[in-house]
Amino acid sequence: MDPSVKESIVISVCMNDLISFSAVGKGVGQKIASWTGVLRDGRMETMWHVIANKKLDADGTKKPAGLWEAFVTGSDIFERV
Repeated sequence: MDPSVKESIVISVCMNDLISFSAVGKGVGQKIASWTGVLRDGRMETMWHVIANKKLDADGTKKPAGLWEAFVTGSDIFERV
């Protein structure tokens, strides 16, 4: 995980077994990571999205991120250990 996201404030909402939370971070540019999911059988199943406003070009300079470069999507399952 990006260290800048670990140190950010987390904003969350929940309704019964549904949950959503987001965190902001910075590095190359600014970014927001958001998870939305459901609590089932003691675990949280989520889909996540990260949006970033900058990217590093081949020569290492920061440039605005295009639509297909700005978004990353995936899924996670969180379980208590």
